[in-house]
Amino acid sequence: MTQRTGTSSTGRIYAYYTCASRAQKGPTACRGNTIRMAFLDDLVPTALKENMFTPERLTELLSTIAARRLERTAAVDRRLASLKSQVVDAEDRLKRLYRGIEEGIVELDDLLRERIVELKPTARRLRRPMATQHRKCCHRPALTLKRLLRSASS
Repeated sequence: MTQRTGTSSTGRIYAYYTCASRAQKGPTACRGNTIRMAFLDDLVPTALKENMFTPERLTELLSTIAARRLERTAAVDRRLASLKSQVVDAEDRLKRLYRGIEEGIVELDDLLRERIVELKPTARRLRRPMATQHRKCCHRPALTLKRLLRSASS
């Protein structure tokens, strides 16, 4: 369907939809009818509202979305727990090294310096994805049936 307009001899503008083939090739290309634009522009949203946006259908849709969100949230929670564990592990290793140096158990040599240089960025590097994962899961507005119905009716 394509938009067509016409003007009457009195200057009134008529807007309607017609088959694109019919508009380009003439009435022999398509037997489709021309439909007033105002009629179709009202018909489509009304049909959607009555058939697609029913409370039952929206409830089903919302349930599916909620289930997917729960799955994603669980995956993000697992990832966060893993990252947190790795950060704690790296920080604990650094603390043990520092404590060993302070208490004189371990002598600070080149090998130990290299190990400290390796562990410091590891903890910092792990904190970035942790913050990203936290933002992904924790800053979404709740999607409720009430909110969905309000959106559908407007």
